[in-house]
Amino acid sequence: LPVHLLQIVFSCQVSFIALLIWNQERYRSLAVFFIFQAVLSLMNVLEGTNTTSQYYLVTPIFTLIIGPLLYFFIRSLVNDNALTIKEKSAHFILALIALPFTQYTQLIIAFGTLSQIIYLLLSFRLIARYHATTKAVASDADRYKLTWLVKALTVFTIAIVLDLIRMKLQT
Repeated sequence: LPVHLLQIVFSCQVSFIALLIWNQERYRSLAVFFIFQAVLSLMNVLEGTNTTSQYYLVTPIFTLIIGPLLYFFIRSLVNDNALTIKEKSAHFILALIALPFTQYTQLIIAFGTLSQIIYLLLSFRLIARYHATTKAVASDADRYKLTWLVKALTVFTIAIVLDLIRMKLQT
């Protein structure tokens, strides 16, 4: 199917991008996010061709992982305090708990969407704090503003809310 081919190409592209930026510590969390997107695309292909879904459905869990990964990227971008492995792992406990219950796909996706909205709100708060700090310590604070990121997160938030509404309108 064309959609599977498109997902395979997308997976290869984001994997290559992740390789290109992996050495830059500040963007390592973005590389991890890209690797996650590559794995998600490949899992969509495998489940779309019924290669893995006959055994176990995994992709609904990915909705619970997107939020923390995006939040970790924003934390690294604004040079927030680094989290320990234990602190980062705590953000993925819900995904691990939900793994045995993926037969309740719509419920897992609903929790994942709610999780994404919460992490996006935390991300907006983190960016606002970054802008306030930059304004307080730099005379050219406008130069360091992350308006492109705020716009991107706003579009992402709208897409998530619309997807949640779409999902709730399904029977």
